This record gives sequence, C-alpha cells and structure tokens, in this order.
Amino acid sequence: MPRLVSQPSLRYPIQALRRSVEGYVQVDFAIRPDGNTADVRIIRADPRGVIEREASRVVEGLRFAPPGRAIPTERQTSVLGRTATVV
Repeated sequence: MPRLVSQPSLRYPIQALRRSVEGYVQVDFAIRPDGNTADVRIIRADPRGVIEREASRVVEGLRFAPPGRAIPTERQTSVLGRTATVV
C-alpha cells in the first residue's frame, strides 16, 4: 500500500459540533499513479447526512507517495468528535 504523505485537516461540520454528533464514513477511492486520489465514493455513513461531504473533501485531498500505477482501494475514514483519521 502506498505511503500517505499528506492529509487535509478536517473541518468538522459546525452543526454536528453543536449537537455533539459523532460518526464514521466508509469511502471507496482509487490512488492514481501520481499519488492523488480519484473516483471517491461514499459507501456508508452513520449517521447519514452529517459528515459525508467533509469526508469526501478530506479523501479527495489525500496525497500518497506515487505508486507508479493505479491502485483501487477501500479505506474507512473514522470521524469522532473533532478528529479524523484515515486508517
């Protein structure tokens, strides 16, 4: 698996912060030969309609060390409280 070299900071939705909503989003995406992500698609979110847009933005901004070939992958982005971790 390519090495992650940069990840945008999460901007947790203000309404979710105010309501203390936590959740997760599972995202499917590909890693292009240049290390950028492509074909970002939300697979599952709980709760729905809260953090999907921000999770997509973060995944679209991920940068990996260039693998030299396209790599389809599925990752789960966990979003809890005010933090986000790509695992």
